[in-house]
Amino acid sequence: MMEVSQSLECEREVLASVFISPTSLRLIRAEGLERDDFCAARHRLWWDALTTVEDDADSVLDEVTLRDWMTTHGTWEQAGGAAALLALMGRSGSSAHGHVYARKMRGYSRARAIGT
Repeated sequence: MMEVSQSLECEREVLASVFISPTSLRLIRAEGLERDDFCAARHRLWWDALTTVEDDADSVLDEVTLRDWMTTHGTWEQAGGAAALLALMGRSGSSAHGHVYARKMRGYSRARAIGT
């Protein structure tokens, strides 16, 4: 049985990879990763902000824009605010493997859905 800690670790790596290189979000989304694949509610809030900001052609996907979007939508503090953002940004030195972690997350999500 998959442990939740494994899924949470992958979630943090996926988010961290986007903070390192915002363009990696396209590869991660191409893996089919969705909001409900995130186990942690806090991570779902970050994902919502990242994907919504990326989808807005007039926005730049950076820390300032994310904070502004999340503050406007009342999710900044729920997601952990500046402390969580700094922790995620400092987590990984590479964005090259974000899509691999996304693929693992999809597997963990499917396993949770069938109860294994």
